[in-house]
Amino acid sequence: MGRETGRCPVPSRSNSAADRTRLESGAAMTTADWALAISLGSLVIASASFVWNVWSKFIYPKSRVRVTFGIMTVVGDGKIEGQSIGLGATNMGPAEVTLHNAIVKGRRRLFRKRAYEMAILKPLHNYPMELNRTLGPFSGGLPKKLAVGEQFSVHLILPNEGLATDDWSRIGFVDTFGKLHWASRRVTKSTRADIAAWKPALPPKQRERI
Repeated sequence: MGRETGRCPVPSRSNSAADRTRLESGAAMTTADWALAISLGSLVIASASFVWNVWSKFIYPKSRVRVTFGIMTVVGDGKIEGQSIGLGATNMGPAEVTLHNAIVKGRRRLFRKRAYEMAILKPLHNYPMELNRTLGPFSGGLPKKLAVGEQFSVHLILPNEGLATDDWSRIGFVDTFGKLHWASRRVTKSTRADIAAWKPALPPKQRERI
């Protein structure tokens, strides 16, 4: 019987070269896999963007509504006959929209709870023939469907203690899809100051001609 030696087998040069080739091949495959994954991810994102654009513009379009807000004056026969708060809307497209209510959003407070989350306004009824009568949230022509480019406005009573305070931050309309359309913050701030400082029109004998 021959003796067994304690030597470990030494790998041949050819085997080492094959191992290096396999390792290099594995690294190249990993890089290719990452490139493929990134390409597939880009394709998914591009496809999702395309589907969203088609959905939002053609299948389920949401219109943009420009909202105006300010004190309006009724003039008849050259005389001031009354004033109100006007809240107007213009449908900027791309589809028709139905305005459901006129609303205000409660102001957030840092150390105290705000007065309300949302509040529904009660427009004047039969304006400008009547300047102090409302039938509730759906007076003044609401709900109102607007075609692209069409305008609409509701009017609110003056004086108006609720809108003269700073308990609210935004004013505008909500449509039948639940989308909110607000007047700009700058216009809202200036009109709120005008409402707070508003005084009744002059008596008939002192009305200015315009």
